[in-house]
Amino acid sequence: MSEDHRLSRPSDRDGAELIIKSNVECSSRFPGWVAPGLFLLGNKEGFLWLSEYLAWFASQVSEEHAFNDFDPDNHQHIDYVNAVNEQLSDNMGFMVGAFSSRHRSRVLEACTATPAQQKSGGPIQQLADYLDLIEKCCNSNDEIASQVASELTTLVERSSMLLNRLRREHGRRNR
Repeated sequence: MSEDHRLSRPSDRDGAELIIKSNVECSSRFPGWVAPGLFLLGNKEGFLWLSEYLAWFASQVSEEHAFNDFDPDNHQHIDYVNAVNEQLSDNMGFMVGAFSSRHRSRVLEACTATPAQQKSGGPIQQLADYLDLIEKCCNSNDEIASQVASELTTLVERSSMLLNRLRREHGRRNR
């Protein structure tokens, strides 16, 4: 799309409300029957605003643009917009990114969107995978490391209680 055909970024829409929630889906589609997910809840005005926003974002994609190592996907943070209800949304980032045909493979690699880097398994397996990313954040910041240590202590305690309950109620076969 040429520069002349780009859409204008949509302005806020009165009454627009979007709520971003993490969830766990239970289905035989997934190995282990459970998979983490994202639930986007909203009213009509919220989804109309989001559709306008995504149309604007798509209009920014250009085959002519040079590859940008610092922002390869030209990502935008949806969780920062006024339509998102921060009081009801879970504390999580929500971004959109884009790629042109010309830069597709470079953007996918830079954004870890490759088969080798795909997150798979249930929530517990994915949590284990996220621990590597969390550890990297802790290595460079003592404040983050202290907060993570506290939260991991709570996680280990709750996990131990859940494991003990599951073993009592469902047998010891998964030890």
